Amino acid sequence: MIPLMQRNRHDPANGIYGDCHRAAYASLLELPLDDVPHFCDGPDEGSTTRKEREWLATRGLTNINIIFPGETPLDDVLGTIEAVNPGVLFILGGTSTNGTGHSVIAGCGRILHDPSLTKKDHHSIVGPMRDGFWWLTFIGAAVTVQKDAA
Repeated sequence: MIPLMQRNRHDPANGIYGDCHRAAYASLLELPLDDVPHFCDGPDEGSTTRKEREWLATRGLTNINIIFPGETPLDDVLGTIEAVNPGVLFILGGTSTNGTGHSVIAGCGRILHDPSLTKKDHHSIVGPMRDGFWWLTFIGAAVTVQKDAA
């Protein structure tokens, strides 16, 4: 992982959408920020995951999303993942101190990198996403299976 910082701080009232999620992907894949699309550049209309999968597929990869109920303490989420997937890094989605959705890199039982722009926001995940879940995104190999072969 190469820790990269996001370029845009979330300010939708002024037409600017934070790109922490893009910075998290770029960090995990060790790519320049500009090589990763800004999947969340506008109101989320349910297309973010599809956009991510389409882009990752061009690299033979896919995103693997796992959710934990928001009632689960973050330390338990991080500890569980470390116990069953030691040393595996992933993107953790939660709510930041400024009340918006935020993505960081986690692994080894803790948050390893926060791409936020200001010091006060670093390691700023304070709760689950607004939908009530902790979102974990892993990157894996894309495999195509015929529906009738499954």
